[in-house]
Amino acid sequence: MARDLLRGDNGKFFAKVDPAMALQKHKPSAALEHALKAVESMRVVDLAVVPGIPSEPMIMAGALAGQISPETARRVYQAMLAAD
Repeated sequence: MARDLLRGDNGKFFAKVDPAMALQKHKPSAALEHALKAVESMRVVDLAVVPGIPSEPMIMAGALAGQISPETARRVYQAMLAAD
């Protein structure tokens, strides 16, 4: 097998990769190529992919930037996503 899962000293799993396999060049699948082109076209027209539910750091950043409460920042984020 090209790779096996091993358990490290910290108890976490990691992949053991066969060095010969790591050096092989693989052609991306058509689906991956299509997805990469879609992401690139989003960048060209200045679009971003954002989470539907903002993280707490996102909420806090919005609250600080707007000098509003975190709950108001959460409602503003939800309203922005719903508007488009």
